Amino acid sequence: MKQVSHSFMGLANGDCWRSFAGLLTTSAQVFGPERDQLRGYDGHPEIELALARLYEATKEQRYLTLANYFVEQRGREPHFYDIEYEKRQQSCVLKSDGTPWMIKSKAYSQAHLPLSEQRTATGHAVRFVYLMTAVAHLARLRQNEQQRQTCLRLWQNMVQRQIYITGAIGSQGAGEAFSSDYDLPNDTAYAESCASIGLMMFARRMLEMELDGRYADVMERALYNTVLGSIAFDGRHYFYVNPLEVHPKTLRYNGIYNHVSPVRRRWFGCACCPPNIARLFTSIGHYIYTPSTDALYVNLYVGNRVAISVDGHALRLLISGSYPWRDQVEIAVESAPPIAHTLALRLPEWCSAPQASVNGEPVNWEPRKGYLHIRRTWRQGDRVKLSLPMQVRRVYGHPQLRNLAGKVAIQRGPLIYCLEEADNGTELHNIWLNADSRFSLIEGTGLFNGNILLHAGGARLQHPHSEEAALYQYDKVPGQLEPQRLTFIPWFSWANRGEGEMRIWINER
Repeated sequence: MKQVSHSFMGLANGDCWRSFAGLLTTSAQVFGPERDQLRGYDGHPEIELALARLYEATKEQRYLTLANYFVEQRGREPHFYDIEYEKRQQSCVLKSDGTPWMIKSKAYSQAHLPLSEQRTATGHAVRFVYLMTAVAHLARLRQNEQQRQTCLRLWQNMVQRQIYITGAIGSQGAGEAFSSDYDLPNDTAYAESCASIGLMMFARRMLEMELDGRYADVMERALYNTVLGSIAFDGRHYFYVNPLEVHPKTLRYNGIYNHVSPVRRRWFGCACCPPNIARLFTSIGHYIYTPSTDALYVNLYVGNRVAISVDGHALRLLISGSYPWRDQVEIAVESAPPIAHTLALRLPEWCSAPQASVNGEPVNWEPRKGYLHIRRTWRQGDRVKLSLPMQVRRVYGHPQLRNLAGKVAIQRGPLIYCLEEADNGTELHNIWLNADSRFSLIEGTGLFNGNILLHAGGARLQHPHSEEAALYQYDKVPGQLEPQRLTFIPWFSWANRGEGEMRIWINER
């Protein structure tokens, strides 16, 4: 990966982006606050970020002005969608797709309130994070404090009250949307792949605006769980929706699961997720690093080579290791001339005892906003070794997360683990993890070659499988608990062995 800069990324073809710029020039004439202009904005926020990036490439103020206009005009009355709907005599292009309700539900299109008045993450999850990505980008470019505060406020609501342990957002299928604070059901979760990609985009811009490891922590959680899990091991099948619990037999008969698939699919009628996944993976370098004027921030420990410009010289680095399976990360300097610069290495929030050394000498450090800063003159052959011990962690939900009462999730490093029917049998809801169980790390084989699996002691409720057994029973639990060894696999790898039950949150006793 050879990129780390704030240059205009991905538009090497000058004719292509100049044609696009011409189209946007026309848009700048059509949309705006003047009497002869449309006081409107797009239905699915995306153009705002494109305009801001085009401004960075061309330094033409009109693109930044139009991007900001689209952002600030949203949610103001009279509503643009209502005006256009009446102009068209209440006709819609996509009648079969429920467009009238999309017009009436302003939250769906992120047009229910001006952003400065919004207090919670609401509406269509993908639209929300795409819009907020643009707002964070604009806040940095314009040095706008109100927009910065909007980003901080809505980010905080989202990550404190409306995000899944897998880095997924959007808890309901109706509108592919957020619902309310602490409403995070496991089996009916929408958790769209594109939403987690958009979350990573938002986190990246928050990092560029404010260098704080908490944004990279969320970015990593989304990448190694929902985003990675949205594509099959064969690279040809995808999840659009990413539930945290699946019971395939029920899906066929209960309409509340119409959006849930127990296996990945080859393609979709609305195929936004597969190309978005590909785009994310091919642009991962922009997420691994955040350059600043005086430091290079390393956010993700993905193996790669990079060259960045420091005072006209190239600082070349090689990151290696077997992250996220092993806890050792090595950063080798491959530059020929000595270069004075700071490397800021993220210390993941899940790691309680990180250690670092340079050329074998321990580094004394104090973390600053989640990063270890190492300032020195770097020379070819220098090696930084970072140790991030990956103990198996038990994770418990906030008391207001009613679906998680009495349950526990398992995490090692950035990876969330789950139980799957292929290893543990059916009726996963009748399995308990022992509170005092120790976990054994198991080297995966076959399909899981190179992965780390976990074994732990637990129990299963054994009960008579009789059609004549009473549906309800007085005064005692039907059946009895019997010991069972439990096998946990990384959640991103579930459903690669066919259809079967799966769950992340399990009973604990």
